[in-house]
Amino acid sequence: IFSGSKVDRPAIKYEFFEQPIRTAGITDRDKIREIEGQAISFKKQTMIDVIKQKIRENPEKKEYFQDFYRKYRKEEIDKIISKEISTRDNNFVYDEISLDRPNNPEEVLKLYLDRINIKPELILSEKQIALTEYLTSFIKDPESIKEINKLCKEEFVMARDYYIQGKYQEAFEIFSKLTEKYSHGFSHIFLGEMYYTGSTGIVKQDFNMAFEHFTKASHFRIPVAFGMLGELTYKGLAEPNIKLVAKDINDNIVNEEIEDDNDNEEEEEEDKNLYTFPMVYFNIASDLNLKSSIEQLVFIYMKLNNVHGAVHHLKRLASKHNDINACTTIGTLLLEDHDNFSKNILLFASKMGDTNAQTHLGRYYYNCKNPDYKNSFLLWESAALEGNADAQFYLGGMYQQGLIVERSSKKAFEFYEKSARGGNSNSQFLIGKAYYEGEELPKNEKLGLQFITKSSHSKNELAIEYLNNI
Repeated sequence: IFSGSKVDRPAIKYEFFEQPIRTAGITDRDKIREIEGQAISFKKQTMIDVIKQKIRENPEKKEYFQDFYRKYRKEEIDKIISKEISTRDNNFVYDEISLDRPNNPEEVLKLYLDRINIKPELILSEKQIALTEYLTSFIKDPESIKEINKLCKEEFVMARDYYIQGKYQEAFEIFSKLTEKYSHGFSHIFLGEMYYTGSTGIVKQDFNMAFEHFTKASHFRIPVAFGMLGELTYKGLAEPNIKLVAKDINDNIVNEEIEDDNDNEEEEEEDKNLYTFPMVYFNIASDLNLKSSIEQLVFIYMKLNNVHGAVHHLKRLASKHNDINACTTIGTLLLEDHDNFSKNILLFASKMGDTNAQTHLGRYYYNCKNPDYKNSFLLWESAALEGNADAQFYLGGMYQQGLIVERSSKKAFEFYEKSARGGNSNSQFLIGKAYYEGEELPKNEKLGLQFITKSSHSKNELAIEYLNNI
């Protein structure tokens, strides 16, 4: 009934894709491309300005000048592609890949994940480890839990059914009786939820009472109890008595924490202190295999720029919950420092049909020192056909430049438009500009401005600059 994941987060799966991801796209070759691209853009804009001036002076020759510009741009693109191809090592041996699904995916995944080993001290601090030991010390022994559950089973099932049927008053009375008499864990869970939401109309919303019930439920080793304690502390809805808890663990930790608060340390260190309790609660729930808490930990570690912690819990998502998207994120996070391993795990995720993996691996091959356009095209085409907006943008670029495919502005802009409608800001700008200027697409200033404005809302610098200059 309860997932233990109540925190308000973006709907997009795996918010950590929105965090800065270290990929093979950030290479010396890519930097050179960016510099060359800026020079080409300046040259292109200069020519556009010249053509516009000529048209203003000779409006009757507008079609002639536009045709001249199209031929000029085609020749310039030919030069760029020729230069690109000429710098490649013809003796380079490319990877031969396919997107055929592996016959034994579980075994292949285990083989890759077994190679990931993160030292415990890189996941939790000494303070967090001590706090974990303290909080878990209250968990009852299995026999006691079993005995209490047995005593409460009949009445609990009745109360649970009342709750599901919407008979909250009857349910509340039985849950309260079971918690008062036996401190029954699952009854505490239901009461905690009632106080957390306040939506049943039986009790008012009270986060402190919710925290108290979830704390007592955690003594019964219930994963969702620790997950909800993590949510309450993460959202700042409940604040544990840090000094009291820490004092029982280690007096030095209290002193250290007080000094940290008084010295106003850097923001990163403050963030770590802020997340101490949520991370500990989520980590205990993660150890008990609660998926929502594992996802929360990945999100927090990404915010703290702790790649080791993020990868550790992504590994758990992949191994315990068969989460292919987690494999993709592992691959993108480790691509710069462990490119061969990352390439293999991204290829595995690609074979399993993950379009984000296909898109990222396509970028890897495209941005290699010796680009592999064949593999990039294979990966991007597969992802694009499944509706991945980023892959559609990249595939459009290959058609526009004629890289290993026949150049086709028509196909390029078909993919750009699909990508734009799918939310890719770069495609939105390109399509918007094409409509607004009537270049490659029928002139439609209104539609063009709509696309460019959407792109600017995603903080696309080219779109913002273009709007400022209109």
